[in-house]
Amino acid sequence: MIKAITALPSDQTIVTLPPAPLLELVAASLRRNVTGVWLGLAGMLIGQLNPPSTTTGVLKTFPTPETRSFVARVLPSLVDPVMRVLNSPAALASEPDVAQAFFRFLEQTARNFVWAFFELSTPTFNAAMQCAIGALGLQEKYSLVAACNFLVRGA
Repeated sequence: MIKAITALPSDQTIVTLPPAPLLELVAASLRRNVTGVWLGLAGMLIGQLNPPSTTTGVLKTFPTPETRSFVARVLPSLVDPVMRVLNSPAALASEPDVAQAFFRFLEQTARNFVWAFFELSTPTFNAAMQCAIGALGLQEKYSLVAACNFLVRGA
């Protein structure tokens, strides 16, 4: 059921829902409980907001003004709760699944909407960058690789 609800445009069914309302639901869930599952779903849904074009032969289209506005509004509500959990190197090390999923989410966001990071408030942007830089010292390789991929995509 979840796979059908969150299907890619090429796999849509009668029960497929648009990604924006689902992403708002994920953001509300993250405010209550930060988990890698919610962040993984957020990464998948943020990518669906800017799907590949099937008619123009272009890999990605430019987002609509509505999508730009939505991403600018929802991104802080996805990043802020995670920053409260991953607020130190010790927290990054003790929550490797959250750290890995968070950096994968940030990478997916950077891949599709890199401009949205520059519309974040300065404290939120700085916290996300400091978190990524702090993750470079992690021993857990999956979180380290995810942080590196985000820094490469976002830079």
